[in-house]
Amino acid sequence: MGILKYARQMTQEEAMGHICRLRLGVDEGLIDSPGTGFFQHLLACTLPARIRVMTGGEEMDQETENMRRASMLREQMENINGHGK
Repeated sequence: MGILKYARQMTQEEAMGHICRLRLGVDEGLIDSPGTGFFQHLLACTLPARIRVMTGGEEMDQETENMRRASMLREQMENINGHGK
């Protein structure tokens, strides 16, 4: 959870792995459920096309895309806490 909240760069593969682990934490009751549709939205934030749309269609290199992905994920993670059961 901390990596998604604080990373400054993240590849799509890294993001998907961390999101899957976050989902496991929710399923195990270690993290409060963020609500219906949250994980689908979070996964969508990892897609290169979604990143381009959210940044005005700007073409970008891989490093910039990874930085924008991390920024979008940080924004989405602001209201998640790890209290669980």
